Amino acid sequence: MADGFYLLPGLIDIHLHIESSMMLPQAFSEGLLRNAVTSVVADAHEMANVFGLEGDRL
Repeated sequence: MADGFYLLPGLIDIHLHIESSMMLPQAFSEGLLRNAVTSVVADAHEMANVFGLEGDRL
């Protein structure tokens, strides 16, 4: 029995800026998981910021 605790499904972060974190993807994702975030929605411009115009085609 876990009185005083809540069980919830993984959270979805629908607005984040991965490139602003200045972290490697693995470290960034580990931080998300520690805070119950299991899915993210990121805009295509995130890839373009890193890879230039070619990033929009990925």
